[in-house]
Amino acid sequence: MAFTKLNLFRHKNFLFYKKFFDSLQSFWTASIPALTAAKVTEQLAANFVAERKSINPDQELNMLLKHEIAVLLFDDTDYPNLLKEISSPPLLIFYRGNKNILQQQLLAIVGTRRFSSYGKQISIQLSQEVINNKLIPVSGLAFGIDTLVHKTCVENNYPTVAVLGSGIDDASIYPRSNYRLAREIINNNGIIISEYAPETEPLKHHFPARNRLISGLSLGTLVTEARQKSGALITAHFALEQNREVFAVPGPITQSTSDGTNNLIKLGAKAVTNIQDILDELNIPQKISVQKTREVVPDSIEETEILNQLSTEPKHINEIALACQKSITYINAKLLLLEMKGRVSNLGNMQFILKL
Repeated sequence: MAFTKLNLFRHKNFLFYKKFFDSLQSFWTASIPALTAAKVTEQLAANFVAERKSINPDQELNMLLKHEIAVLLFDDTDYPNLLKEISSPPLLIFYRGNKNILQQQLLAIVGTRRFSSYGKQISIQLSQEVINNKLIPVSGLAFGIDTLVHKTCVENNYPTVAVLGSGIDDASIYPRSNYRLAREIINNNGIIISEYAPETEPLKHHFPARNRLISGLSLGTLVTEARQKSGALITAHFALEQNREVFAVPGPITQSTSDGTNNLIKLGAKAVTNIQDILDELNIPQKISVQKTREVVPDSIEETEILNQLSTEPKHINEIALACQKSITYINAKLLLLEMKGRVSNLGNMQFILKL
């Protein structure tokens, strides 16, 4: 797999080898004249031949085995069909996990790294609805909304696709704070993928390129919350270029974290307030409504008292304590217990909602 590091295999017409060579091995060992006869420029051919001298394919293969990483080539039958349609599909995909989900119905869900309580609530809620309707969420394992999406899947024992802008070996997974989450995704029948070889650092320019894969794998891209210059908007723009659907959640006009999504809607993105908006646009029948999937049953009178004060609208702990006529310390302890039981969600800033 050493050739993955060579510029020749980044050539946009990388499948040319099939026209001029009978196998990858004969291509790998080709001379400069043979490569130029295959319409490779003389300079590129010379660079290719020079670089391959320092690379041992067997060592590269052993490195993949060491890191438990597998590879999908563009012309493999398991290579994602939707990804083949984009203008610059990667020659190969490095992956860890269940490759079969790449052929299922995927939906990209992305957003800002610094979300508001509203953005957190909406992202979790819509991710849950996507899960209940058997779509596979795709995101980028980044801080913020991406992390919320993947965690919602893991907490529901549901697969998800994480697309990285670095190598996917243990030491290269980025951000490092999501290393455990990446492992949970793999162990939960999901998959982490990258077009970058093992031990590739998370360089800044990798991430915009990574975003074209997030949208390229997916039937559509949902932006739940984004500022005007959010990286999530790059993913949305790639989706438009790839002739895929773009969805955006409208947000309060007073919050800068809604500027990006509100502007997307102005530009023609489908406004989303529930899962039905997405399913209708993609012509997918609704399987189940999230509102009917979970009955919140308290374990004690004290829990009943608190849960009766909560809904899908955020409520501050001070309001809950006042309504229950209990101290904030008491309510905080009970809310923490309910959160651990998966019955409430803490949106931050001491705001809580029922967890659907």
